[in-house]
Amino acid sequence: MKTTFTLICFFAWLFATPLVAQIPNAGFENWTGGNPDDWLTNNVPTVIAPVTQETPSYSGTYALRGEVMSFAGSPFAPVLASTDMSANGFPVSQTYSAFSFYYKLNVTGTARLEATVAFYDAGGGWVGGGNQNFTGTVSSYALANIPISYIGPNPVECVIIFAIYDTIAPDPPVGNYFIVDALSFSGTSAVHGIAQNLLQAYSFPNPAGDFITLHAGIPLTGLVEISVYDLCGKLVQTSTSPTSNHPEIRLSLAGLPAGVYSVKLSNGTKQWTTKLIRQ
Repeated sequence: MKTTFTLICFFAWLFATPLVAQIPNAGFENWTGGNPDDWLTNNVPTVIAPVTQETPSYSGTYALRGEVMSFAGSPFAPVLASTDMSANGFPVSQTYSAFSFYYKLNVTGTARLEATVAFYDAGGGWVGGGNQNFTGTVSSYALANIPISYIGPNPVECVIIFAIYDTIAPDPPVGNYFIVDALSFSGTSAVHGIAQNLLQAYSFPNPAGDFITLHAGIPLTGLVEISVYDLCGKLVQTSTSPTSNHPEIRLSLAGLPAGVYSVKLSNGTKQWTTKLIRQ
């Protein structure tokens, strides 16, 4: 039962302008029905809850704890995402240079805690982000500071992901955990490259299993190129699909691990993007 995000990339620019953005429920003070407000978890009500409130916190009343639990005889790893069920993140308006948070940790062996932040433009295209892995035992709150860099301008949406995964074994060990609190952005970053103007597609069902349908809104003709990117902007899947004056394409996700992805369709001179959750 592999419930993880395979996200491998690292960005290395850090700028020091003292500017702070509002991340929704950044201190995990507000909870409803056992879940943090404005965040998506893989908790299953009345069945299993790998994501819970934690005290003591770094600041305020609560922090958040994600712990690998045993479910049906297999490890069930925590996943925390700043999205709704349609993979929509929260609004941003600047190219922030760093993502910071305070954390405690107990991640052993070949397991890793992965923290990822990704930014998207108005068309749903990936324009920047940052990523860092953590391992070992950290018993007192420590500060993590993840640099962010950009390939395109005008970010309007952000997605933050925390997840424990194992680099070798199918699943991380039961009992591994992370605790996070006091999330923030700071600074402003230069933009490297120019983002393309993209049209918006949509996908269903979302979250998806092994297959998803992409809808461009207008009829597509000839071959359509389909590119799938992970939260770090890394190309993880490409394919082509013949169309015949129809707006929809069925896409297989069978080779992708669970996670949030950005999809780009290219048909002639037109391009569309959308985001999806692979469950």
